[in-house]
Amino acid sequence: MPGLETVELYQRLFTDAAHWMPFVEEACRHHGLEPNADIRTCPVPGTCPVFIVDEKYVVKFFGRLFNGHASFAAERDAFYLLAQDTELPIPQLLAEGTLLTNGEWPYLISEWRSGQSVGELRGGLSRETMTKVAAETGRMAQHLHALPLHVTKTLKPNWDAFADLLEKQRPDCAKRHAEWGHLPPHLLEQIDAFLLPSSQLINHRTSPKLLHADLTADHILLEKENDDWHISALIDFGDAIVGDPLFELIPVYFDLLDRDKELLGIFVAAYGLGEMLDHAQALKLLNFCLLHPFDVLRDLFERAPEGREILDLKSLALWLWTTTEANFVAGDRADSTKS
Repeated sequence: MPGLETVELYQRLFTDAAHWMPFVEEACRHHGLEPNADIRTCPVPGTCPVFIVDEKYVVKFFGRLFNGHASFAAERDAFYLLAQDTELPIPQLLAEGTLLTNGEWPYLISEWRSGQSVGELRGGLSRETMTKVAAETGRMAQHLHALPLHVTKTLKPNWDAFADLLEKQRPDCAKRHAEWGHLPPHLLEQIDAFLLPSSQLINHRTSPKLLHADLTADHILLEKENDDWHISALIDFGDAIVGDPLFELIPVYFDLLDRDKELLGIFVAAYGLGEMLDHAQALKLLNFCLLHPFDVLRDLFERAPEGREILDLKSLALWLWTTTEANFVAGDRADSTKS
């Protein structure tokens, strides 16, 4: 689109329905999806221009900024893999194409699903509802990960892309977290020694799974029926990857479940991992957090300042993912380093 090659202009215009209307209309017209009487932006903006058309279609454009073309390829391939299943609440892909206006802008058109995101509703959802959301999402994630994989252009049924994702983050891992500034200095200096080798992070004797990889509160839609909320849709597969199912837990725990240990237990039980994650899973998960391309630990100690008292990264992993938080904070710090 003209002029949308700079971050500043992109951020100003990517949710402007009036600016995008002719492009939305052109894409819909090309695929016979008309009349396009009502075009509006999504209630919760992401990183791509996304528009709802007549409450029937969702048009999503992918530009060059913010890794847009890679996101297009991942989401398109995810739609193809998901088409083999009818149980998951995934919108159907209706069309794809490319607009050639000042460069290539690929787009996807999917069906619109009614509902509001957990993020929009967060303040008004009861504990009972969030418990149900945690359980439903756990079952949904297990079902997603059980889908058979086959060769697509981007999401291939092997460990190569996942291994590459982790290894790209390894050389500058400690430096990157120091720049983000959210880990205490005594934990920062332990990162290089703590990180497990690839052979322990990836079990090549097992098969990788299709991961949504961004199961946040903004991507789970809820709908109310007879005063009871239920999940109506799982949306936005732009970050989809093939890899270890434990990697899926990072956005689930830190965002969707708002780092609630009880809800995490409900999720993993519904998924089929038992009542709680074990120590080996916790250590692997903290490795995945440290090697994650995004700063997933950014507000951890602002919300739980007692965590700064934890002396080592192993104890941090257990505090985050398995045990009650009191076991690894002030008063019991000496015990946290014995195992």
